[in-house]
Amino acid sequence: MNKHRYVFLDIDGVLNCNDWYNYLYNLKRVSPKEYEKLNTCKYWDAIDPSKVELLNQLTGAEIVISSSWTLDTIAPVLKIAGLKLPILGEIDHKEFGYFWIHRGNSIEKWLVDKHNCNFSDYLFNDDGWRYTEHYFDGNLNDLKETIAGDQVTYVIFDDDCDMSLLQLNHFIHVNNDVGLTSHDIRLAKAILNID
Repeated sequence: MNKHRYVFLDIDGVLNCNDWYNYLYNLKRVSPKEYEKLNTCKYWDAIDPSKVELLNQLTGAEIVISSSWTLDTIAPVLKIAGLKLPILGEIDHKEFGYFWIHRGNSIEKWLVDKHNCNFSDYLFNDDGWRYTEHYFDGNLNDLKETIAGDQVTYVIFDDDCDMSLLQLNHFIHVNNDVGLTSHDIRLAKAILNID
């Protein structure tokens, strides 16, 4: 049995935050030379390296970018900021349009497509809408779903709440004032079954 641990990762409000931008603003005013030393690549200021260091504690997990940032844009910045976890891909939130499908639906669709099965026993049609005639008769709160012989666990880090009720036990709501915290990582380890 293959074990998959996915981290659906939003960027803004999670790996950067109001505290980070206040720090950069003050550093630029007080010590411009120190500020410039941080400028190692385009969009360098979008990622707080201390948040990436926290994320690296999720050993064995794979990152899926779930953000308005594209994979091509943000992946190099994450690597420079010290990300050690592999980046598996990204969620295309534009696939079904911004106004009708929330982020949780896009994550669910990614899991369905990745494992070629009906992840929570409801399906998406070609337009991305759920078929309402499918019903689930199992435990929706189980953190470990057996899918095609694979064991899949996942966690969602986001500062927005546009997730499905079915994902509540997988969702960690990050405070965008402070970004990702060690408490958030402890919750994620419990969900992903990481020591």
